[in-house]
Amino acid sequence: MSKGFRNIIFLVLAVLLFVGVVDITRFLDEAASGSLRKYMLRIAEVVIPLKDRTLRRTLADKLARLQSTGACHFCDLTEAIINGADLSELDLRNANLSRATLVGADLSGANLRNADLTEVNLTNANLSGASLYEIKLVNANLSGVNLIGTDLSGVNLSGVNLSDANLTDSVFLSTDFREVILTGVNLTGAGLRSADLREVNLSGVNMTEINLREANLTGANLTGANLRSADLAGADLSGVNLDQAFLYNTDITDAIIRKENLNQAILCNAITGEGNSSGCELSRANLRELSLIDIELVEL
Repeated sequence: MSKGFRNIIFLVLAVLLFVGVVDITRFLDEAASGSLRKYMLRIAEVVIPLKDRTLRRTLADKLARLQSTGACHFCDLTEAIINGADLSELDLRNANLSRATLVGADLSGANLRNADLTEVNLTNANLSGASLYEIKLVNANLSGVNLIGTDLSGVNLSGVNLSDANLTDSVFLSTDFREVILTGVNLTGAGLRSADLREVNLSGVNMTEINLREANLTGANLTGANLRSADLAGADLSGVNLDQAFLYNTDITDAIIRKENLNQAILCNAITGEGNSSGCELSRANLRELSLIDIELVEL
């Protein structure tokens, strides 16, 4: 046996002993930093699932541990089917849930920091208040999911389906939405400052009080969108479609927008760099087949 191979075996055994006596997740969060944290994280992602396989722990064993201790760090739940499960307030940091099916599951308040949810099916699941820092969500199905009050800033949402999801008061600072399905999503009060929404379809979406300050909405479709009290200050709205969009008390200070595009909208009391405009501008707005459902009309 070569010296190098013996060193690898020794290292693996040492790590196994270490994770057996130390709260590895707490150590990574509180003690390790920089390159040491990354190195330990990579080792733990391999060694802990390996230990579970060596001990022949089944999915039922892992779920039982999760329910009894409230935590299952680095758990390998790949392709697990746990529809409707109550996982609220549980600690699943660094868990692997890739390609798992959790339709209708309750993950409210759960800690999913650095968890892998690649291609997961979370249709109609509840993730309100969950910790999603550094989560992996590529190609995940989050249709109809409850994400109220969550923070997904900087998360890679490539290929994610958020159709009919509730994103009320959620935060997506500097997030790229270009490959995200947002049909029927609720963005009331959401924070999308500096987000990339180029060419995104937001037609008919409720964006009341949304923060889109300095966001890039070039070529986006906002047909019939509700932008009441929205903050669009400094946003790039070049080539945007605002046909029948409702902009009441909307801040468009320093926004980049062509006048002909703005004329398509129902514009009332807009806030500009020169102050509030009075009344409503409807002279060129397309009011045919206009729906006022969920639109609050205030007497001026």
